[in-house]
Amino acid sequence: MPDAPLVSVIMPVHNGERYVRQAIESSLDQTYPNVEIIVVDDGSTDRTPQILDEFGARITLIKQPNRGAALARNAALQKARGEFFAFLDADDLWFRNKLALQVRHLTTHHDIDLAASRWRVVTNDEGAREALRTARATLDEPVEIDQSTSGWLYSDLLLDCVVHTTTVVMRRQLVEKIGMFDASLRRGQDYDYWLRASRVTRIHTLAAELSCYRLHEANSTWQPQPLNYGAMVIERALSQWGRAGPDGRVANLSAVQRRLSDLWSSFGHQHATYGSLQTALNAAGHSIAAWPFQVKPWRLLAVCAAAPLRRR
Repeated sequence: MPDAPLVSVIMPVHNGERYVRQAIESSLDQTYPNVEIIVVDDGSTDRTPQILDEFGARITLIKQPNRGAALARNAALQKARGEFFAFLDADDLWFRNKLALQVRHLTTHHDIDLAASRWRVVTNDEGAREALRTARATLDEPVEIDQSTSGWLYSDLLLDCVVHTTTVVMRRQLVEKIGMFDASLRRGQDYDYWLRASRVTRIHTLAAELSCYRLHEANSTWQPQPLNYGAMVIERALSQWGRAGPDGRVANLSAVQRRLSDLWSSFGHQHATYGSLQTALNAAGHSIAAWPFQVKPWRLLAVCAAAPLRRR
């Protein structure tokens, strides 16, 4: 690809010894010819630092105390020199042609600042290897736009985070428009970022699987958090912009309320599983207040009520 613009790959990692080598190798193995890989070691205490050192000058390494994914990504963005930025989590993988296809799309669609793609979920190492072996899209094939998850996506994002971080390639100018990741969000800072992006640019999703999302027991999204960051992100967006997108489409009120109710129910069930019954009870109240016509929050209330009886 002649005069290929530089792509800066942004990868935060905290205690990622099991998967980080494969993630970095998948970014080094890209067919796209002009890439810098910026890895931020966010205070790892396992073997991650030694593994990162093995890559030497092939990556740009930033080390910082454990401050969370938002500040890690921000540190990399401030260091990045690229015209385009791409995001890769330390337990995920890219297909070899991902960057080439998405940069080609962005360089031929000058009105689009962010291109995402479909992704494949894998649950074990063999599934990841098989996905990489069987990736079908090639540079010679036209890649269609998935119209169902493309366009002005703000109202869609209120109902579901249809943009997956590991699939994103975006222009530097988009960061200049919307700023850095919100460090006050220990979780959901990427969801918040895509909502903010959807206020200023149309988003295209390519109808091809270009990355693998690895589902495993250590995924941070499975760990209970003291705050319901998913609900916070949506509630802040509603407070700032309401339900209408820049294109005039308005998210259905009942659908938004059900979405918030689901987030509170899931948050509560996580805490009930780990024995935090008061937090779970409060979450059930929020869920019912958002949308009382679902079974899940009432079931959560029953779980909280039955727990003391089970202990006795």
